[in-house]
Parts: sequence; C-alpha cells; structure tokens
Amino acid sequence: MSLAGTALAITLQASSCFTQPIDVTFAQAHSQNTRIEQLKLIGIARDPENSELRYCEQHWLTEGNEDQPQQVRIDYFTPSGERFALKRLTSTDSRYHYDVLQQQLVSGETQSVTRLAASPEHPAHLRLKYQSRHNARRRQKTLRLESVDIVDSGLHFWIQDHWHQLEQGQRLQATLVSPRHLLAAKANIERRGCSFTDAIPTARRTSEHCMSIAPSNFLLRWSVPALRLGYDAKRRLRDYLGLTNISTDGSNRAVYVQYFHGPDKRE
Repeated sequence: MSLAGTALAITLQASSCFTQPIDVTFAQAHSQNTRIEQLKLIGIARDPENSELRYCEQHWLTEGNEDQPQQVRIDYFTPSGERFALKRLTSTDSRYHYDVLQQQLVSGETQSVTRLAASPEHPAHLRLKYQSRHNARRRQKTLRLESVDIVDSGLHFWIQDHWHQLEQGQRLQATLVSPRHLLAAKANIERRGCSFTDAIPTARRTSEHCMSIAPSNFLLRWSVPALRLGYDAKRRLRDYLGLTNISTDGSNRAVYVQYFHGPDKRE
C-alpha cells in the first residue's frame, strides 16, 4: 500500500461508507488519490433478515506492469468507521488464481493462499495457511495447482469466461479453495432467478442475471447454503447473498451485500 493510499483510506474511513452518498465517496477518491491506486468498488453489507448494517468494504486497485503484478486491497469498516479487517489480492499468470492474504485486525485471524513456483522436479502448488487468532498455532496445507480451478475473486473471471454456457442453462462444476478449512471442494455453478433479493427490503433489484454457487457434495449442501450472485446488464456484480468469512464479531454468518461501481475512467 502506498503512503498516499494509506492516508486517503484514513481520511475516508469515518465518512465514506455510511454518512455520505456513494458517488461523493468515489468523487473524493478520484480527486484526492494518486494515479497509483483507484477506488473501484464499494460494498455495503447488511443482515439479510433485518437489514441491519454489518460492514462496508472498499476495493482499491493498483494496476500491474512488467515489473509488478496487479494488486487489489480491500478494507473493511464497521458502521462506526473503524477498519476491522483487510484483504490483499495479488494477480498471478492465471485469471482464476490470486495470491491472497486476509487478516481480522482485532482477533488476529489470518488466512492466506500463495502460489509456489514450479520447477522441473516439482509441479506448481498452492500453499494454504490459517491461523484462528493471535498466538494460535498456524496450520497449513499444500495442494497441487492443477487440482484447484478458482481462488477467491478469481470466481468473477471464471463466471465471465463461462457466461454464455451459464446463460444457456448449463450446470458447470469447478473446484474452489477454502484456506480457512485448508481444502478445495467442488461446487456446482449455474444460472438461477434473481428472486433471492425480493425478501430484502433494502435491495435495489438492479440484477438481471443471477448465479448460484453450491457445494457439489450432497452432505455439504445441508450445512453450507448456496451463494447467490447478481449481475447487471453490463455483467457487473451488484448483489451477493451468502455466508461471509469477514465479520466484526468473528462469526461466519450470512450477509447481503450491495455493490456500487466507480465511474469507468473511459467514460
């Protein structure tokens, strides 16, 4: 993170998510920030049952070049404006795989995914690490890269690249990694209706295309509810409903997240 980006995040954290219009926040970021980092996405997370505010997330993009990979920094803030968690995504040579570092600042929970370079003797691997709290034992596991289709936000690009198949009603399968559980599991990904937002009072209902991501394993489906993702006509993520591993109290509860996109710099 650059010093300018850090200073701007501190400046915006108290007011950006809940006390001023979203478009004002994007305008402030555009006018105050350097060209290195761009505020691209803001998410407002609520309890899907009562619409109580849970947290806000800000996605800051640093473009890559020949010397540096692309990075995305995600800052998470409580409704009172305190940053309680962060995530850093670093691009690799695959659109579907990111190096990931996620930290809960209060509890110390840390999880990461790191791609290990291949050699003539050893194929490429992913190293998963998880630490439940400060001073807890750090656990880790190594998986063969070829056994994992998607890491974290690589799901977005996977869906984009398989959009037409999903729109035609095909049920596709991919293997997703979970650093918290130190495993990779197969999931069914398919198009579903967008009615999942109907019961949420604060939903803007701007999604026109919706996807479901559910465990392929029958037993897992009983304990892990499907994720629901909603996209607008431009294929931009607008709605998320499902469990989250980011929370202010450390619980693994369901949230409904509305996403707001910054202005396209080409516009």
